[in-house]
Amino acid sequence: MSVSALSTYYTPPQGIPPEIAGQIKARLNEKIACSPFLFAIIKGNYSLVKCMHSLDPNHPPDRDGETPLMWAAFMGNLDIFQFLYEEGKEQLSAKNTQGQSALDLAKQYGHVAIVNYIHSKTEAEK
Repeated sequence: MSVSALSTYYTPPQGIPPEIAGQIKARLNEKIACSPFLFAIIKGNYSLVKCMHSLDPNHPPDRDGETPLMWAAFMGNLDIFQFLYEEGKEQLSAKNTQGQSALDLAKQYGHVAIVNYIHSKTEAEK
């Protein structure tokens, strides 16, 4: 059985500029395997993410230090991002092996709704 890169399962959300979608696909090409939970995040399947999280709320970072919250930010899925953040299992301050946070990833890939959400939460906590 051959292993496919995750980019074969990615469909860019409406409104994502083609150059950003290309960057996301390139990054997904580097990942050839992931947990079922991470796959549900990549596919944007909110119901499955919520169900799997209720069964096991512990989801360690991947080999690059990226947490599920970072993946939701990277993929631009606000519903999943909000769910993971509000469950309180992940910190916005966490960094991957390249020193990037969820906010950094959301900014880099143009996910304005997530950037605004993070800013609203961090302002409210002050």
